[in-house]
Amino acid sequence: MGDDLTDALAGTLSNLSETIERMEKIVKQLEGGETDWDESIRLLSEANELALSSSQKLEQAVQDVIYGPPEASEVEPAPEKDEEG
Repeated sequence: MGDDLTDALAGTLSNLSETIERMEKIVKQLEGGETDWDESIRLLSEANELALSSSQKLEQAVQDVIYGPPEASEVEPAPEKDEEG
């Protein structure tokens, strides 16, 4: 389990690094003052979604480190879809 946890944390950190780079680009675009109102709102919305997603990923990584990742038997399976619907 240790290697799996290490791999998961490395992946999380890599994703966070990419997110930070994207957010830095957004800030530079907004600071440049050349985006119109609609584009500024879109960029702020994207930055907000990135921040929320990153926060959730970090929280999960912390929980995994403290308590260990959930075992396969603890994870609830996705509900099966009806073939008729």
